[in-house]
Amino acid sequence: MGFLGAFTKDFNPATLHLNIGYTFVGDQNTGRYNNEVNYGIAGEYGIGKKVRVVGEVYGLYHPDYKAAEIERRALLGLTCRIDDTFTIDLAAKRGLEGTGDEYGFIGGLTITF
Repeated sequence: MGFLGAFTKDFNPATLHLNIGYTFVGDQNTGRYNNEVNYGIAGEYGIGKKVRVVGEVYGLYHPDYKAAEIERRALLGLTCRIDDTFTIDLAAKRGLEGTGDEYGFIGGLTITF
């Protein structure tokens, strides 16, 4: 369980997003907690009526983590708006500090209502 705040500013045709949140992690029965702060900065840039380039740098932080345990990742991708309801999302991500040589691909469908 946790919370996330997102702040967005539109600079047509670009949009900037700032995110910060807190996730409660741990076992309440033992009193051991590893709660994490999560944060990110993201941007979008329109390259047509339907396509946007998206990028994000995000991470997790806990004061007890060693430097090698702090997770930071970068993501770069595209979104394609099919109509007013559906958008296809595709991106590649790469681990930065603390995540080793992690690579990945993400795809999804966003439904706006």
